[in-house]
This record gives sequence, structure tokens and C-alpha cells, in this order.
Amino acid sequence: MDSPDEVSRESIAHPPVQPSSSTPPSLPQTPTQTPLYIPTLAAYNLWAPTYDTDSNFLQALDSLLIPTLLPHLINTLPPAPKLIDLGCGTGRNTLHLLHIPNAEVTGLDNSTAMLQIAQKRCNQAWTALPAEERAATIGFEEWDIFSLRKDEGSIPQAAKGTDAIISTLVLEHVPLPLFFAACARVLKP
Repeated sequence: MDSPDEVSRESIAHPPVQPSSSTPPSLPQTPTQTPLYIPTLAAYNLWAPTYDTDSNFLQALDSLLIPTLLPHLINTLPPAPKLIDLGCGTGRNTLHLLHIPNAEVTGLDNSTAMLQIAQKRCNQAWTALPAEERAATIGFEEWDIFSLRKDEGSIPQAAKGTDAIISTLVLEHVPLPLFFAACARVLKP
């Protein structure tokens, strides 16, 4: 180093150890800022514009696994299957379903902001596919799975009698009995 103001690579990689004081630093007794609570639906509506670009580890893992797992599901489907992406969000995984010829694909989510993004991106992708290589139909509906607690008839018509459901990054938001009751109600017997 030519001057004391320059920093060497070694000092960055291995900063000098500072002697510790005899007493640890004290934490403030009261928070300086009150945490803000945002209901889940409101948070997802706010998150929608950046949801796919924020480097979320769970989304990255999901994006790696869906292409690996989806072929196993496709091999079990009847011709012209009816498919649901439950909690479709911005349509990241719904896009994969568009490549199943003659399928009826419906994305369901409670967030209108997420659904708007899903509808735009999936309609663009669907239109770009050759007709013989794409799903027959694609649609999106707003659905609050918690409405099942109040109204037995609250399942969207497009979701009834489905052959298969994909659903990722949803279980942390819904009690398991409610989630699986919803799946049982929309799947064909």
C-alpha cells in the first residue's frame, strides 16, 4: 500500500479483530419503530409487481422442482384434462400447464393483483404456442379458499370436477384440513 488511506485485499478478507469490551452492547429497551401488520391478502396485492423478481429462495426451489415433477403428473392424466393451479399467484407454474394439449387450465388465487399478472403473462404465452401444442382453454378466477368455512357452494364452477391440482407455496397460508377439504371438493371422485 502506498498510503494509509488505501485498503488492502487482505484487510477486507480478514478485517482486524477488535478487542472486546468487558460488557456486551445493550439492546434498546423499547423498539424504535412499531412493526406494521399487513393482512396476507393486502401483502400479496402489494408484492405482486415484484413477486417474480425478488430472489425468493422458495420460488427458486419451486421453479427447479416443477419441471421435474410435472411430467409424472402428466403421465397420469386422461386426454383433455381439467387442471387447476390452486393459489396460482402470478402464473409462474400455470405457464407449465399451458403446454398440455387440449387441457382446460384454470388458475385460482385470492389476490386480484397476482391474478392480473397471471392472466396477462399466461394469455401471451398461450397465444404464442401452436394450437396443437397448447391447452384448449386458459382462465383465471378470484377465489378465497377461506370462504369454504362459510358457504358450501363457494367453489368456482370452473374448478369443479377437475382431474388434477397443482399448488405450491400455499400451505403456509391455509390450515391443512381446509386446504385438503378444498382439494377433495374440486377433484373428480
